[in-house]
Amino acid sequence: MALFSNSDLIRSIDAHIFTGDDDDTNGGGTDADVYLGIAGREFRLSFDNDHWLEPGDDDHFIFGIGGNTSDAKYNDPTDPQLSIGDVLDNIHNVYVRMNVRVSEYEDPWHVERVHVTVNGFQGPSVSFIALDGDSSQWLGYDYGLILYLKRTDHHINDGTN
Repeated sequence: MALFSNSDLIRSIDAHIFTGDDDDTNGGGTDADVYLGIAGREFRLSFDNDHWLEPGDDDHFIFGIGGNTSDAKYNDPTDPQLSIGDVLDNIHNVYVRMNVRVSEYEDPWHVERVHVTVNGFQGPSVSFIALDGDSSQWLGYDYGLILYLKRTDHHINDGTN
């Protein structure tokens, strides 16, 4: 396991979000706004097209250097610059939060897995995970809106580890 320097600056945050598709009633996907909370900030999980967090999707969001999200300039951990220390600080949890608007009241989201890797400029990365196994979680107005991630000691490359 690589040693982390709390002063190492974040280069990018990679978030792999897997949406389930096994429920005929609800479908699994959502049109609600969804955010990744990390290092005391929130980053919106969205692309410039209208196709993300759909049933069966494996969406890969990149924040920071090489960013691929909509409004990447404003969803950037390098501006203002965050550090690995900001991520490892126990005051801030790492989570995914669904923001349900009134029009999306009946729009639950079936989260199958979430893998987040924070990459520093000095090389080491730190990873967080939720639902890595047989379980999954519905998020929505009636089910709860936040899913917390836990730190893992191994780097997740493609979401299948």
